Amino acid sequence: MTYLAGLTPITMKHWLIITTVGRLPSVITSTVGGSLLNSEKYVQAIIIFALTVVLAFIGIMIYRRINKDAEENGETEPL
Repeated sequence: MTYLAGLTPITMKHWLIITTVGRLPSVITSTVGGSLLNSEKYVQAIIIFALTVVLAFIGIMIYRRINKDAEENGETEPL
């Protein structure tokens, strides 16, 4: 992704926001989930992983909504 970003019209600001926000759930999930699995707290680990999936889905829906609104308003560049 880093190498391809330079070939696209994305600004550095947008790239940093997307990559930071995009990686944060994975870092939190792997840290907390791994700790819970190591402590043999399987139910809590499953809850954390499921919550992450739900949050990812919500993020995808927000992204689609923003791009749809931009498209309807005649903006040419999606986020």
